[in-house]
Amino acid sequence: MDALGNPFSSTVCHKEDCLFNHKLLENHRDVYYSCRTGILLNLEGAKQVYTVGQNLPHTSLFLSEKNTVPLERLLHREKRNRVVDPSDPYNMLGQTEEDEDSRAMPELDDTLETNQEAELPEGRNISRETPQSPSDDPWNVHSLNPPPSPRIMNAMVG
Repeated sequence: MDALGNPFSSTVCHKEDCLFNHKLLENHRDVYYSCRTGILLNLEGAKQVYTVGQNLPHTSLFLSEKNTVPLERLLHREKRNRVVDPSDPYNMLGQTEEDEDSRAMPELDDTLETNQEAELPEGRNISRETPQSPSDDPWNVHSLNPPPSPRIMNAMVG
């Protein structure tokens, strides 16, 4: 940063012009200010001297190189039978675990297994991933006897 507070865009500079103090704020953002002049590093080019406790422009707040935000939501797997809210299918609104537990579906494995055993032919594995209707497998990828490939049929005939 030069004496006027402008960030350098040149590769040639003096060491004292390129030294910045670093401060981690409570909102997990980083602020950099010049060691020599105390002016904030601001991407808009606005010149403001850094003082603790002041409101800072968004263009002078930077994300940390190292993540300082706890990743508690990523440390546990979600339940497979969790009820999905159609208005927020990816859970972007961040519901708490208490909300998820209070809305969880009851376990119906016993009744589901007996119904599936009656419907499936003998020798097939029972799984939650087993398609329940033909629309679940539109290209017949999981069917027992898929139609043969046209390439194979032409080789047999010709």
